[in-house]
Amino acid sequence: MAGVLLTSNLNPVNIRVMVKKLLVVAAFALAFVAPVVATETSSKAGEFRQQRQVKLEEIKDVRKKKLAETLSTSLCRVNKNRTAGMARNLATMTNILNRVEERTAKAKGKDTASVATAVATARQAIADAQAAVGTQSTADCSINFSGDEGKLRTEAQAARQTLANNLKRVRDKVTTARQATTAAVKVLAQVLGETSANEK
Repeated sequence: MAGVLLTSNLNPVNIRVMVKKLLVVAAFALAFVAPVVATETSSKAGEFRQQRQVKLEEIKDVRKKKLAETLSTSLCRVNKNRTAGMARNLATMTNILNRVEERTAKAKGKDTASVATAVATARQAIADAQAAVGTQSTADCSINFSGDEGKLRTEAQAARQTLANNLKRVRDKVTTARQATTAAVKVLAQVLGETSANEK
């Protein structure tokens, strides 16, 4: 009975359905667009925020001070939301790889070495991306106030650009992880597909 079930599970139709589902989930994981860091890094970020708050208090113009506070809060919110989204996507990719490994384990008597290699590569890419996401998630993304009201606009623009650049670097790592995860799914499909064809 087990042999019958295994053969049934490996028929071309089931293979295509399984692979399609995995690919859809993998693609969805990165449709939106980093989280453990050292305490020392978090502490330094807190110190920077305190220093900038002191400089913010030096701004005499109430309107400019309010605008500066709003912009800093907005940048930090963007960073928090983006990194949280990327962290969720990476978790989804890890689940996909778990499913690939589960499916691979059921492919008895088949050469799945290429699948194991692809999964290992994807897991390393995910680990690298998770480290980057974790660091960025606690980064101080507020405006670097110099205390000079005349430079506030320039400093705000610099803070936005810095955040955009940092998020892009992290997002690139997440994209690499997504591509590696998709590649692992495709390798599994090829292995099962070739095996199925040979059994015909």
